[in-house]
Amino acid sequence: MFGNYLIHPWLCKLGIIPFIVPIAAVTDHIYKNILVEFLPVFHGELHRLRLAHPLGSLPLLGRWFDRGPFPLGGSATTVAAFGGVWEGNRQAVVYGPSMRWVTDLSDPDGTLAILPGGQAGHPADPHYADQMPLFLAGRLRPVPWSEEAIARAGVSTLELVP
Repeated sequence: MFGNYLIHPWLCKLGIIPFIVPIAAVTDHIYKNILVEFLPVFHGELHRLRLAHPLGSLPLLGRWFDRGPFPLGGSATTVAAFGGVWEGNRQAVVYGPSMRWVTDLSDPDGTLAILPGGQAGHPADPHYADQMPLFLAGRLRPVPWSEEAIARAGVSTLELVP
């Protein structure tokens, strides 16, 4: 790139007369005609997240444990740092953030977070994958922090007794 044009001096030395196209026109065309229309759909079709449970490989029952695949944005070079290995024409997501967490230290009870999946580890539990729609939409849930806020927000208690 030289100036505002796509010109390579070595083309001139070889006697090839390049077509001089303003970069702004090229990028505007690509953005308006390709990226805006196709990229969001295209990327989600290629880039998929599957939450695999250790028991997901069981014959017949495995599908009950796993969740997905879900279309997912992001890449290794974005804030949504999800990535993986290419398998044919698709990229299975094999790494990424395990949660999103936002805390204002001046107001800990205003903390927001989300998990990919849910809080529970058992597929029959209503909280096994209840956060997935929010996670995929980029939304967060309140996380009570003080004992008072936890008592107000709590809906059940699990007590472990030896």
